[in-house]
Amino acid sequence: MVEKEVISEEAFNEIVESFELVEKLTPYGRKNLKYHIKRLQQENQELKNQQKEFIKQLEKLARRDMVCSDFANGCKAAYGIVLNKYKEIIGVNGD
Repeated sequence: MVEKEVISEEAFNEIVESFELVEKLTPYGRKNLKYHIKRLQQENQELKNQQKEFIKQLEKLARRDMVCSDFANGCKAAYGIVLNKYKEIIGVNGD
């Protein structure tokens, strides 16, 4: 899967330049920076896990065997539409 561009090239370059300044940080400053980066990585992973779980629940609802009726079929179609749009928004392709 090709990931979407998360930040602009300009912002990326600023981050790289900032990392060059890390070399000038005190040992405490480095430790503090590493802590915050690790925390952000953990939060990012948690969000990805939540997205995966949300997709699973939508897929489950979209496949649910309901009593055959126009309303039930409409609900299943709506869940499918929401699921596909959500996947498109977060950049997930198929299974």
